[in-house]
Amino acid sequence: MFIIEHKLAVILNRLQMNKKNYQRLLLGALLAAATLPSCVPIGGNAGSSPFTPIPTPTPPPIPLVGWQNTSNSLPIVTGRANNIGLASDQLGNLYVAYQGSESLAVYRYVFGQSTTGWQQIASNQNMSLGSASTSIAVDGRFEVNMAYLSQSSTDAKRQVFWLKALPDKIDFSQSAVAQYVEAYSYSGVGTASCPAPEIYDVTTDEMSMALAPGSGYQILAYSDTTKYETKTVQMESGVCTADGYSGGGRLSVFNTNLNTYRSITTGTATQVKVASTPTRIGTAYPVYIAYADGVYGGGVSVLKLSSEGGSWDPVGPENFSNGPVNFISLAVDTTGVPYVAYESSNQLLAVRKYSGNSWVAVGGSTISTHIATWISIAINQADNSPYVAYQESGLIKVRRFDGESWVKVGSDLSNTPNNYGAYNTIVMRQTGYSTWQPAVAFQSSSPTAISSNISTLYYVPSSYSSNSEIYPMTKK
Repeated sequence: MFIIEHKLAVILNRLQMNKKNYQRLLLGALLAAATLPSCVPIGGNAGSSPFTPIPTPTPPPIPLVGWQNTSNSLPIVTGRANNIGLASDQLGNLYVAYQGSESLAVYRYVFGQSTTGWQQIASNQNMSLGSASTSIAVDGRFEVNMAYLSQSSTDAKRQVFWLKALPDKIDFSQSAVAQYVEAYSYSGVGTASCPAPEIYDVTTDEMSMALAPGSGYQILAYSDTTKYETKTVQMESGVCTADGYSGGGRLSVFNTNLNTYRSITTGTATQVKVASTPTRIGTAYPVYIAYADGVYGGGVSVLKLSSEGGSWDPVGPENFSNGPVNFISLAVDTTGVPYVAYESSNQLLAVRKYSGNSWVAVGGSTISTHIATWISIAINQADNSPYVAYQESGLIKVRRFDGESWVKVGSDLSNTPNNYGAYNTIVMRQTGYSTWQPAVAFQSSSPTAISSNISTLYYVPSSYSSNSEIYPMTKK
């Protein structure tokens, strides 16, 4: 380089004058060359712009790990957000339905988009006094299935409604109401044309819904409060009679495909939960119902349906909890094994699964150390491990059974102590072709607040390293 050559020539001149300083000056020349501010680039000329070094690359952001809040909050409803229903589709998107004092709202949270957030997918359904139950599920065709109760006035009974629609086609005005049809029968001389059948709306104070196997209809299970009197019509030579009916709080099941119902217990049933066996694209038999059995003072009993049109048969001994329970939750693994979680008679969390001919404890007779409320259980389809979420000491806790014990899933989630309306629920959302992770939703405001929020969080384990793992599929 020209500048370096010039400096070396000067130095050599000086060496001829004073050879004793050779080593010192040579070292100085090398140091001077090494500390020059710039050099002319190869192939350039003196005066060219200096070489710009490549900047140090910015390290990638640290991936999210643990419980993550959805990016924006669901709107505060008029009144408290009660009876929260949570579901997920095959792309891992979340759906939540919840009720205020006068309306039912449905929202969807879509992952993997440039702008994520909650999208309202149906206009609010005015329901006067709201509903005591909300169930929501998304089938293999991405249709949203819902079942809910509606009450027209303070002295009216709650009616059972359901609907099925794509997310952008939900219209509550197209909901169907569950009804009992009571035909007239004639007794007398000869024959007679009796009046058209009597139709009565199904009523209940609580209900649960599951997707039926195969054709995608819904199975509704509920504590039946429907009641109507016997009606008679006098004909010319006889009488036409339509029988009366009294549900009496018994467990009944309604098939939305056939518009038929069946009472399946002799005693009362409360805390009714229904669940079918999950598959990758839908559901399969058997279908189970867990309930607090009035015959045994509120102990847990379970029934099973093995095929469409079959009978509901007991699963193991009735009242296997050996005492009254609260907050019953039901889930089924991919092999058809049912799990039931509940607050036992000592107010601690217990989980049982059916194995052989009996209900066995999963991870010990009880799990929590303090009072457990708002219990919800779900099954990871990847390995059939159960997850349970519950409220304890002002915290929402999520635990996973690893085959030997219940282990903590992320940090415990803060909630208002003594929140009587947590409505905590857990689902497994599909995060890859064969991976599922939990998501939870719960009411998170103070019990004294007039209006309330809903917290919705999803879990990201430390094993995830890229969005391609988390969101491998798209749907047009």
